[in-house]
Amino acid sequence: MTDRTATSAHPAQNENSFLGGQSKEAIIISNNLMTMNRAFGRDISNIRDNDTIPMNSIIDKYEIQLMANDLMLDNEMRVADVIGNTEADLSLADFPKAPGDPLLASREILCSKPVVEKSKAAVNVEVQPKRLQKKASLNLFTMENCDILEINNPQYVSLYAKEIFDNLKAVEEKYQAKFGYFAQIQNEINERMRAILVDWLVEIHMKFKLLPETLYLAINLMDRYLEKVPISKQKLQLVGITSMLIASKYQEIYPPEIRDFIYISDKVYTKEDILDMEGNMLNTLFFTLTIPTSLNFLERFTRLVNMDKKSSFFCQYLIELALCDYIMLKYNPSVIAWGAVQLTSKVFKIKGYEDVIAKNAKEDENNVKLCCQELLLMLKGAEKTNLKAVKKKFLSPQFMEVAKTQIDFL
Repeated sequence: MTDRTATSAHPAQNENSFLGGQSKEAIIISNNLMTMNRAFGRDISNIRDNDTIPMNSIIDKYEIQLMANDLMLDNEMRVADVIGNTEADLSLADFPKAPGDPLLASREILCSKPVVEKSKAAVNVEVQPKRLQKKASLNLFTMENCDILEINNPQYVSLYAKEIFDNLKAVEEKYQAKFGYFAQIQNEINERMRAILVDWLVEIHMKFKLLPETLYLAINLMDRYLEKVPISKQKLQLVGITSMLIASKYQEIYPPEIRDFIYISDKVYTKEDILDMEGNMLNTLFFTLTIPTSLNFLERFTRLVNMDKKSSFFCQYLIELALCDYIMLKYNPSVIAWGAVQLTSKVFKIKGYEDVIAKNAKEDENNVKLCCQELLLMLKGAEKTNLKAVKKKFLSPQFMEVAKTQIDFL
């Protein structure tokens, strides 16, 4: 460990203690990136309302600056070494005075070689290179246009959107019930009973005005629990309302109270019944509540293809129809979302989406086509089935009455 007395003998180090051990070069790199980020944000704001977005010209404008900063980062990794246990000090005199323009500053610094002074106490000590983690720079070339447009909105986390989506894609199958669990686990209930329960839960979801994510999480919890535990007919509804209660606690700011669920179940179950089932479900599922759903993937896909509001609602109509049908458990949530986008694109004659979705979804095309056909059959069957909750929901003005959409190719 470096001696405190020896450290205090270096005024340059004390004067720049706020650097946290970083070199002056790293500080200049950081300042350059911040300057470019602010300028980039201003350019994006200026074109946000235009119909035609010259995105390529904006990206090209900052290509040289980003490459210069990446080269500077590599240079820092080569020159920042630890000599013994004492870090070499770099002062501003080691670098040329940076001009006002970030790009010119980068070019001047790239041509300079900072001086690294050895400590007297470490003359005979073997040099141990200190590997500095390369800082992530703004990589515009791997980002989609929809992410670049929201780069200054922290809620969209545009820099990490692709990594988040890839992670959801990698774990989706792990947190989904397997098709066929009724034949293997359940003896008293069947797929028809499940469909009736899901249709009723959609009505309850509308009555309580809950978030869309709450419904998808509730159905996922219900299926994963039924996959593991045999349930009697009398307790199937209890599993459903308890799943909705857990999902509401997880997703909502003000979730419904237990007495609300007792009331909607016509007081068939008591508070103790619901609490016991809640504990049993959470223990059975190991408290795993953070899961990817088809709604998560659909939100990403509709943004990638820049769908309008009505088309997005129609996609949501399709994937909610899929919630009621047990056979759709054959497909991963991302496949269902992609199938909904494909079918909606045919209905509303949207073009130019295939390459964007294929690059991001990375799914088997044949599997998606089969899913699309299943969704089309469900769309046709929605007119004849007795389970009307989803159709009723999407006939409302809130969802632009997309359930009335005429399908001319059926």
